[in-house]
Amino acid sequence: MKFMFPTVIEVGERFKDCLIDVVQQNDELEIKDAGFETLSTTLSYCLYELALNPEIQEKARQVIQDAFEKHGMFTYEMMLGMPYIDHILQETLRMYPPLSNLNRKTMNDYQVPGSNHVIRKGLMVMIPIFAIQRDSQYYPDPESSIQTVSMRKK
Repeated sequence: MKFMFPTVIEVGERFKDCLIDVVQQNDELEIKDAGFETLSTTLSYCLYELALNPEIQEKARQVIQDAFEKHGMFTYEMMLGMPYIDHILQETLRMYPPLSNLNRKTMNDYQVPGSNHVIRKGLMVMIPIFAIQRDSQYYPDPESSIQTVSMRKK
């Protein structure tokens, strides 16, 4: 049985090679192998979500096949021409962020609006990214799979 699509590892390697080509064209960017783990984890979660949603998977597959027919090979321009795939990846990153929290040090005093609380300059603050991205105040039905959020308006 011949597979129509490369394995996850091959896709990750091709994507990494494409990013390296982009970096070589733009001296302002820098890529390190440490970023590959984040990429492979994101792709794993993305493939997991696609496996749960065969209709979305089939549409994504068709978008990629059409792009390969148009471009003939995996290029940066090909990536830019697939907003559906980009949206799926963005939703994957929202649902499974590489970092669950960010830690920051305040540069100035900050008066919390509507309260008497002041966050003092120099205080370490934890920003709960995972919680924010799963908050229904910001995302309607935030726990839903890629099936229902893949068409979310930006």
